[in-house]
Amino acid sequence: MHHLTSSVLLCFTLLLASISAAPSKGPGKSYKIQRHAVGSGPKGGVMVLEQAYRRRNWTPPEGFSAAVVFHEDVVANPVHSGTKEDVAARGGGPNTGTVTAKAYGTNTEYLCPVKIGEQTFNMDLDTGSADFWVFNTALPAFNQTGHDAIYNPSDSKSFHSTPGAWFDLSYGDNSSTSGVVGTDTVQIGTITVMGQAVELPSTVSSQFSGDTHSDGIVGLGFSQSGNSIRPSPMPTFFENAAPKLKKNVFTASLKAGSPGQYEFGTVDDSAYQAPIAYTAVNSFGGLWQFDLSQYAVGVDTYGGVVSPAIADTGSSLLMLDPAIVDNYYAQVPTSTDDKQGKIFSCDTALPDFSFGIGSTMATIPGSLLNYAPVPGTSDCYGGIQSNLGNGLNVLGDIMFASQFVVFDAGALKIGFAPHA
Repeated sequence: MHHLTSSVLLCFTLLLASISAAPSKGPGKSYKIQRHAVGSGPKGGVMVLEQAYRRRNWTPPEGFSAAVVFHEDVVANPVHSGTKEDVAARGGGPNTGTVTAKAYGTNTEYLCPVKIGEQTFNMDLDTGSADFWVFNTALPAFNQTGHDAIYNPSDSKSFHSTPGAWFDLSYGDNSSTSGVVGTDTVQIGTITVMGQAVELPSTVSSQFSGDTHSDGIVGLGFSQSGNSIRPSPMPTFFENAAPKLKKNVFTASLKAGSPGQYEFGTVDDSAYQAPIAYTAVNSFGGLWQFDLSQYAVGVDTYGGVVSPAIADTGSSLLMLDPAIVDNYYAQVPTSTDDKQGKIFSCDTALPDFSFGIGSTMATIPGSLLNYAPVPGTSDCYGGIQSNLGNGLNVLGDIMFASQFVVFDAGALKIGFAPHA
């Protein structure tokens, strides 16, 4: 979720509702956030893989930490060297709001301004979590350094503490994000949720403290089983907004090389190549989890597979079962497996990878699976890496670059179709 170079993208929002945390029924609305990338650059694949391990609380393989240290200290690919740019917002009309977002790296993290009370922050929209937390004044001073904005509850007239509520998120680097909880008015574009639960960490994992671009997370998972607030979970921003939407659904249309958008409340039939292949979602863990029914590497299909997977906008890579990874790279003759993960000669033509949605296959072109160059070499880092046998296949932004994805919370299903 974190990035080594900077680029900028625009988010334009068409937002037609003002919604409270306990809204009454009303006419259905929809809104969209359009994105436009105006710059990109290479990222360190080993750093992105380390962050993926931490995000899922997975222990890295032996020797991996040394590769990370080498990348940080010897390769010296700067984490925060890029210059932030603001781009003039386009669009107009009485029902059009604008949201300027910044992208750091290519096909990784997309940050959109989120207004909490009277303050605005750059935050991640994340389908792989169900928590809403923000860097704030309760954190040690060194954790606040480098952020353009730090949330101060005392500066918000609409903030209310939630007595007895707390949260604790653990990560694979043996540190955590934890703290207290309050509520505040939250606005994304021109859609407003009053009384949104906001988690206020007093400690943060190094996974997050090292990324001064992102000021926090807007989780789009399922709060009842995925939200970390105790003693009782509290709804996500999307769950609070859902009653006023046309449908309890949102979509991610994040096509590679083109402006992308999230849309809430409807499915834009012009954004994909019909039909959409749907499969049931298991929301027990708070994630958009479904079963892979089969997979293919190039023209070779591997059937009889029932393996859980998630669609995660907060991750960059495809983190797959070891057997799947081995079968994929068996068709990449220049591939090697060193301590930093799967790499191959950059001039290698990669095979497509397809994953099964019931009887339908969704295909990710091989051209999208060359993730980034390995600094100082002629090798490139693979967009497919191992989940280390942890039993969960993570389909990150590389997948979204090839697939229009429908998150249907009303029917508890998820759908995939090629971009239009």
